[in-house]
Amino acid sequence: MVAFLRDVGVQLYFENAKLQVTRLRASLTEQVGVFIPQLTFSVIDVHFNLVMEKIKSL
Repeated sequence: MVAFLRDVGVQLYFENAKLQVTRLRASLTEQVGVFIPQLTFSVIDVHFNLVMEKIKSL
């Protein structure tokens, strides 16, 4: 049960983080008037996924 709650908490944390990244990307694109390449955000996603795996393995 504890592990389940931890996983749900972690999942929500990362969903929120991804949402923040998406918002940031939209906001930057608006301000700069240049579309921010997907690659930059893929790097962030990979980082999130690595952190996620670490937390799950605790």
